[in-house]
Amino acid sequence: NLGYIKEERIYELIQKACIYHDIGKINKEFQKRVKNKGIKFDENKEVAHNVLSLYFIDESKFNNKEDYLIVSNAVVNHHDYCDIGLAIREKSDIIENLLEGLDHKKVKKVIPAKIASISQDIDAIKIKGYLHKCDYSASSGYTAEYENNFLEKSLENVLNKWKLDNQDASWNELQQYCIENKNENIIAIAQTGMGKTEAGLLWISDNKGFFILPIRTAINAIYDRTKKYISSYGGNLEEQLGLLHSSSLEYLLSQSEDDKYDDKDEYIDKKEDKEIIEYEKIAKQLSLPINVSTIDQLFDFVYKYPAYELKLTTLSYSKIVIDEIQMYGPDLLAYLVYGLERIVEQGGKVAILTATLPPFVKELLSKNIKFKIKEDGFTDNSKRHNLKILDKRIDSNDICDKYMENEKLNKSNKILVVCNSITQAQNLYEEISDILGNKNLHILHSKFIKGQRLSKESEIIEFGKTYKDNKSNELDKQSGIWISTSIVEASLDIDFDYLFTELQDLNSLFQRLGRCNRKGKKDSSENNCYIYTQIDERS
Repeated sequence: NLGYIKEERIYELIQKACIYHDIGKINKEFQKRVKNKGIKFDENKEVAHNVLSLYFIDESKFNNKEDYLIVSNAVVNHHDYCDIGLAIREKSDIIENLLEGLDHKKVKKVIPAKIASISQDIDAIKIKGYLHKCDYSASSGYTAEYENNFLEKSLENVLNKWKLDNQDASWNELQQYCIENKNENIIAIAQTGMGKTEAGLLWISDNKGFFILPIRTAINAIYDRTKKYISSYGGNLEEQLGLLHSSSLEYLLSQSEDDKYDDKDEYIDKKEDKEIIEYEKIAKQLSLPINVSTIDQLFDFVYKYPAYELKLTTLSYSKIVIDEIQMYGPDLLAYLVYGLERIVEQGGKVAILTATLPPFVKELLSKNIKFKIKEDGFTDNSKRHNLKILDKRIDSNDICDKYMENEKLNKSNKILVVCNSITQAQNLYEEISDILGNKNLHILHSKFIKGQRLSKESEIIEFGKTYKDNKSNELDKQSGIWISTSIVEASLDIDFDYLFTELQDLNSLFQRLGRCNRKGKKDSSENNCYIYTQIDERS
């Protein structure tokens, strides 16, 4: 018992739904098809087994009519083969023939309408969702749920390692707030670089959790960071952490390629590709306790497609962390807010962790969900940025001049350039390349093919690290220019010395600033951020 089903009544109803859901397969026509795979379903002789299963549900075994209808709803609707009411009304002769000789119950013609009337009740959704989860798990042979008994200890282990280098190391104010309020729905607004990933994981604690972000680049980075934390404590990662987005399999396979060669470039094949594919399938079943995901992988339940209850029920006993909520457009934001309301209604918990939160979004979220909010937010009050505003278009000469000046002074020379469009980024790359060459010049945007983009994402994260290694506080000093677009805005843990950016809305601008002097450990006595206010609309 993982503790996800807290009510004995719900547990008993799930058991009954599981027992009854396929019992209709006992009919003689279905059994003929079991014995002879060549026989196909004949609608003139047979009705769907989920309809027949209804006739074996004994109402006297339930404490009340409502529970009987809840289980009946799960049983008859666990497949979407036909109109249940129509089948009962118009195929009564076929049903009677199929049930002949079997101990069954009578089903009144009003029952389908009564089932439909309770199908959207909280408990009805939950029982049907659990039935789908059990049914799919049994059919696939995958474990329905893996236990989270490792996250708290893993994070404690991380903190203890930090203390080896700094005995005063501790969770910061934001992270402590998440620990103290892990049983609440919370909204926490914190400046970039304050450790929202760690805060979210501390809030999830030893529960089932989903970390939801808008951009795959950020998701891959959070997955890698979480994997590092969990792996440092030990255990089987394939039963602990999942990655959920449309390109997750490609990303996992690309990571495994790095493990297949030793220091001499000899092929050692530490992990077969088929194991990676199996791991990704398990993650897609939502069986793993900790998951990093895009919104589309989970919140499509708002469309109420057949069997949508499985995802909603899974989220009902989960804790959901939403990061960078300001990056969603109007449509996705509407789906997200409605979905969160349904999840909380079903029993799930929500944490909104973000650097910027527009007031109207906060108002939407708080309309039907009771949040605990720290109104003044979280900040470390350090001065990280020294801005220079330039009333002109972003200029490759300015970037090259700063780069060459830093080289002469032998200063750390990590320069990030963020453009509002891919075209502008490409133009700047060409211009800077003509001046400096392309030895230390890189570009990252969304139009690269998957393999190239994944490689570049790893490169920018490695180049943009704050410290040389995890065991020292020595700043990592390198020389190079990275040109990118808005894809670097969300949750990428990169820390550049200088930022050159086109003006963008304040939410995006704050995110871009958060990629420069992210930890506040670098000198900001001179300008380190350059903002260009004239935008070339043609780009």
